[in-house]
Amino acid sequence: METQWVLLDVPEISSYVIVIPIIEGSFRSALHPGSDGHVMICAESGFSQVKAFNFDAIAYVHVCDNPYNLMKEAYSAIRVHLNTFRLLEEKTVPNLVDKFGWCTWMPST
Repeated sequence: METQWVLLDVPEISSYVIVIPIIEGSFRSALHPGSDGHVMICAESGFSQVKAFNFDAIAYVHVCDNPYNLMKEAYSAIRVHLNTFRLLEEKTVPNLVDKFGWCTWMPST
């Protein structure tokens, strides 16, 4: 079992902490349950022949007093660091969206 990110409430500092595993080169990382309540972070390439022992960045940790701002701030910082994706507000909606419609008809039950 793996987790892609974890959000923690830290009452001692009245804040929230997010830990987001990130991608570096050919490796992706994920959080896994460890022993005695600990958490492990594992980086894998998906190929047994591709190995590494050192990483410049394997996870991003961010602290904020508001969980909604925390998510926005954390992903904005990761976007700047990785430069491999754009945030939703940086994207334009494709014209194809205008072709979609919603059906509100519901059959009798």
